[in-house]
Amino acid sequence: MARKVLITGLGSIGQRHARCLKHLYGDDIELHAYRVRRLTQTVSDCPSGLVADNAKDPASANGITKVFTDIDEALKEGYHSIFITNPPDLHVETTKKALLAGAHVFIEKPLSHNLDGIEELIAIASERELTVMVGHQLRYHILTKRIAETLKAGIIGKPISAEFIFSEYLPNMHPYEDYQISHAAWKHRGGGSILSLNHDIDIACHLLGMPKRIFCMGGNLSSLKMDCEDSAHIIMEIQRDEGKMVGHLFLDFTGRPTRRNWLISGEKGTIAVNLIEASLTITSYNGDKAEVIEESYKDFERNEMFYGEIKDFFNAADNKIASPLGLQEAYDIMKVTMGAKSSLKSKTAYSLNFSS
Repeated sequence: MARKVLITGLGSIGQRHARCLKHLYGDDIELHAYRVRRLTQTVSDCPSGLVADNAKDPASANGITKVFTDIDEALKEGYHSIFITNPPDLHVETTKKALLAGAHVFIEKPLSHNLDGIEELIAIASERELTVMVGHQLRYHILTKRIAETLKAGIIGKPISAEFIFSEYLPNMHPYEDYQISHAAWKHRGGGSILSLNHDIDIACHLLGMPKRIFCMGGNLSSLKMDCEDSAHIIMEIQRDEGKMVGHLFLDFTGRPTRRNWLISGEKGTIAVNLIEASLTITSYNGDKAEVIEESYKDFERNEMFYGEIKDFFNAADNKIASPLGLQEAYDIMKVTMGAKSSLKSKTAYSLNFSS
């Protein structure tokens, strides 16, 4: 019998998950969708980014056999799992309904637009023994894995500092639609560069550890029509086993051309990543002698990240094991994300505490 899955929204990310699910499982998966806006806009990849065909219905184009406009009606179907792909301000409410209906849940990042209700989700999932995974797909990038391997091997020695840059012009991210209708432009929907681009907050924490203190400067600095920050500089103080280090993140909706760069500096060298070029440079020093290793992964396909997280999600649900990024860890990532928001507002450093 085909695994029955509901996707709660068919924007670009909901359609991507539908395509990836069909690619992985074909006729062994039955896809349904819950939709509100019901735009006739099918989104797909092209070398320059995302494009939309306004003449194609996204449900039929992505192998979806049933569409619901009422979430409660949809939940009567009885799903194995539900993919939460609607705007961030609806994630907690929709996830709670899904868990109470007995479904495993995959939540697209960010987990929510604030911290309200997340502890209740953790309790419900635990009580009902349901799997929940949050989709920070960059953990599945080959470059992330190579950085983790390099750090573990001690090639650059004790990490001292790190820099993560995600700078992209918001109107160009979904060029087929007016950016002002996107949740990314509106605070109440979970918008702003900090929440929308918190991929890099997650990666910094995943690779280097959770920060003890955080400080953020920035704001709505451009002429973009949005009511939340378009640019943020975040400083993290991280206490590792080897000692303290500092990380700097630049999350920005104003940048042209796009920049996606990571740099980790240690006592014995550096790891430099260019995500756009899919390249990695490891420089290590023995005294004054430098050894440089350059690696290119231009053949790495973006969807490989989504295939990896989907397979891990189903494996965790089917075998009743912890998901690679469960609710508690995702809650901690949200505490860092919202800590940056709080620091930006208060103009002071923000201390963080984690239960795990």
